Amino acid sequence: MERIVALAGLLFAVGCWNPGGAADEISVACLIPNEEHISCTWSKKGTPRFNYTFHSRLRRLQNYTECPLYLQKGGYNVGCQLPYTSNLKFYTLYARLAAGNSSAAWEMGIELNGLVVLSPPHNVTLKVSSSSGPWLYWNVSSKVHCVESQVRYRNGDDAKWQVSKTIRAPFEYKAPLLSTELRAAFQVRARISMFCGKSKHWSKWSPTLSW
Repeated sequence: MERIVALAGLLFAVGCWNPGGAADEISVACLIPNEEHISCTWSKKGTPRFNYTFHSRLRRLQNYTECPLYLQKGGYNVGCQLPYTSNLKFYTLYARLAAGNSSAAWEMGIELNGLVVLSPPHNVTLKVSSSSGPWLYWNVSSKVHCVESQVRYRNGDDAKWQVSKTIRAPFEYKAPLLSTELRAAFQVRARISMFCGKSKHWSKWSPTLSW
């Protein structure tokens, strides 16, 4: 049995598989961290009896190739890191997971579109002038025209975070006038926009900039 389900904004490839009578239930999830590589991981319920091998291809007519770099935990393969080149996020990754030397293999297709997770914005700065007030500026790790951002801020450590509307380049934000008696805090996050294959995932928030 295999299926693809969306859960909490993440695309999971989920399958229940019982190779050779094993009690392992396998789920696979893939992400593309900062468009640098493809990272696929699988998890087990209970104690695994097998060390899994991972093969993949990007076209149905291609031959499967084994994972070039396994991620391991406790001596077991728990994930695979695959090379990434521009525009692979628009492909389907065909994956095959096998248990040890077993001839049984679990296969599925994972749509890579939407799975990019960018690094948090950097060089976040706040400039204040008497004429225009406070302005926030930042840089992103991908092509500027492919990215959208959000700013969140609060005035006081106990205040609730307020989140801005989506911001596209140029990356600048006119901050509201905040009380100078309380500490103001700003953070920024980013994701791939609809113009370049919109991601389902925001980056983590940038480190807090206090003022």
